[in-house]
Amino acid sequence: MQPSNIFHGSTDQLSSLIMYIPGHGGLSTSQVQEALAEFQRRIEAGESDVEVVVGTGVPLLDMLDKLEELNCGAIFEARFDDAGVVDEFTVAEIVIIKFRGEAHQTVVSEITIQLGYYSRNTNDILRVSGGAVQLSGRVRIPDCGISPWDPPPGESPPTYRLIVEVEVKNRSIPSADFFYRQYFRLIPRLRAVLLLKFLSRRNDDDRNFVALAVLYRRRRVRNSHGRRVRNRQRKANPTKGTDPIVVDAVSFGTAPIPNAHPIGDAIGHPVRLLRVPTEAEIREGVDEIFPGGLIEALTAQKREVMFGKVEMGN
Repeated sequence: MQPSNIFHGSTDQLSSLIMYIPGHGGLSTSQVQEALAEFQRRIEAGESDVEVVVGTGVPLLDMLDKLEELNCGAIFEARFDDAGVVDEFTVAEIVIIKFRGEAHQTVVSEITIQLGYYSRNTNDILRVSGGAVQLSGRVRIPDCGISPWDPPPGESPPTYRLIVEVEVKNRSIPSADFFYRQYFRLIPRLRAVLLLKFLSRRNDDDRNFVALAVLYRRRRVRNSHGRRVRNRQRKANPTKGTDPIVVDAVSFGTAPIPNAHPIGDAIGHPVRLLRVPTEAEIREGVDEIFPGGLIEALTAQKREVMFGKVEMGN
């Protein structure tokens, strides 16, 4: 008789049964690699809204110093008790929330290029931003965004005015909606967030995919007379106006969203469907689908990204 604790099966099956255990204290490269492998295993198993804790009790300042060193395709978030001051005694829980795959990196690179074109047309008012941002009890690393070159007095370093996030896998629509709305509470001067969510491929064809773009904007605060409350009037209550709204949602993939109504219900805004190109048009190339520059698009007005210096201080 064979012992009952002997596993008979493939190496992949065995690895899926081994319980992942987060680290504690300092982070090592091997611990990050183990956490990333666990994250990818759960994604490949079909799970959604996956988050994997890399370590707990991690000195936050050490973690921030090692972000570039630990960059192994994972996107981290640090979560800690916000006591108002971050010092050498501040410890955090480090969590993997996304993975930088090829599709993700391709989209982020293209968006960064487009934002660069836009920022150059603002006469050095805005610049393309990146890297970690320390928030209230959080450190996040947005995919890309825009911040002012010359921020208002007292704002150092400059904070994001527009954030663009790309989701290829992992987060469900309700989870992504909640997660990215949080930015408005965490970054008081943020004006807009653009979420690009790639839902699925059709028939394993990279050219045939379902995708959603959602534009969030900070809700404008109005007084009892319906007039907009200016910045100087709401200094006494700076948390007002942190509740974002969806101003546009667009299905922009080469395949339509099968049923857009539940998605519209989840984000609180109907989904606008763009015309889906035919198979013949796809074979001809994307540049030939909408000739003459008549491409339907999701657009943001200038005020969504704080275009003017006057609005910069709002």
